[in-house]
Amino acid sequence: MRPILTALLLATMVVGFSTVPNTLAHNNTPTYYKFSSSTVNVCYDIPSLNLLKYEGDTNKGTIAASQIQLAEDELDDNTDFNITHDTSCGTYESRISSFYTMKLAKIAKADLVVNTTRGHEYKNMEFNRNSSIDWQEDQACLSSRPNLNWIANHEFGHFAGMDHHDNVFRTHTMMKPNCSTSYSQIRSGDITQVNGWY
Repeated sequence: MRPILTALLLATMVVGFSTVPNTLAHNNTPTYYKFSSSTVNVCYDIPSLNLLKYEGDTNKGTIAASQIQLAEDELDDNTDFNITHDTSCGTYESRISSFYTMKLAKIAKADLVVNTTRGHEYKNMEFNRNSSIDWQEDQACLSSRPNLNWIANHEFGHFAGMDHHDNVFRTHTMMKPNCSTSYSQIRSGDITQVNGWY
C-alpha cells in the first residue's frame, strides 16, 4: 500500500510542478471579470476627481484625469482591448472617480464585479481622496505620495481582467500586489495576457 501512496504522491507533485509555470505566467483563468467585448467606454467623473489631493491641492480633477488617461492610453495602444473615454458620465458607463477611506494603504481600487443592466457592462475605478494622500507625478510608490499614472496602470490591468501576481518574470510585472517601478508601463507578458482575451 505504501508504494502506491508514494507513487500517487510523486505523480501529484509532478503534475503540480508542471502547472506552476502557467500559474506564474498568469495564463490561468483570472478571478477578475473580463468584459465580453473588446471595446469599452469609460467616463471621467471630474467633480469627484476634483476632491483628490493632487500635487498639494484639490480642484485639479482635469489634470488628475489626464494622468489617469495616460494609463488608459498605455493599455489601449499596446493591446487589443479598445478603450474610449469622455467626461460626461451616463448611467451605464464605466466610471473613473474617487472614494474615501481612512486606510491609506487602500489608495485605489477597481470593482471586481461587472454590473450588467439591460445589456450594459461596466466597472468602477476609484482613487482614494483621503487628504493624507497627495497624489503625485514623481517617481514614487509611497502610500502618502503615490504616482497617479503608475497606480492607474495597475488599476487598468484589473479593469481589463487581470488579478495580482508576484514579481516572477520581468515581462509580466505590472500586476504585482505592491507598487514598484514595474507599474510604470505595461509589459509584454501583460500584453500577451490581455490580447489572449480580447
